[in-house]
Amino acid sequence: SSIKVTYTVVNRDTTKIYYGIGGHPGFNLTYTKEDNSIDISSNSLSFDKCYDLEKITLDKSNYFVVGNEEYAKLEKITLNKELFSNDAIILKNNFFNVTLTRGDNIQISMHSHSDYMAFWTHKKNGEYLCIEPWWSLPDMSTPNRELSNKFSIKSTDIGMQNSYSYTICIE
Repeated sequence: SSIKVTYTVVNRDTTKIYYGIGGHPGFNLTYTKEDNSIDISSNSLSFDKCYDLEKITLDKSNYFVVGNEEYAKLEKITLNKELFSNDAIILKNNFFNVTLTRGDNIQISMHSHSDYMAFWTHKKNGEYLCIEPWWSLPDMSTPNRELSNKFSIKSTDIGMQNSYSYTICIE
């Protein structure tokens, strides 16, 4: 009923290495089809308590980070397609546990100490929700071309390794 996914980065180079890393698991939702679109409102995301959530904001292309802003103080999000009208919701991960409750009462929990957690579905026809633990972010809208100086970049020293993991539980 659970799976743990671990990424281990081993530096076998002769210099420090830099990289970005994250997961992209997706989960089927219960839904109804209405007017050539998908209604996912019978599904919700919940946290173990009420959190002040901080959202990473993207530029108009939805490819580059421009900053961050207060998102909401909440314990539960009822899913709907309007949430994803500007693509993914990327949150600073201060909650570490999130549970997707589907309309059929199946619960899918994600546990991760990732730096960020992204939630995404196709804004019109997605019959799924991606819950993505990320330890780094897309580029800034004014990117630094030096990889070692990029915002939220990860690194591993010579001869060392770093591991990143998340656990999915289905009930």
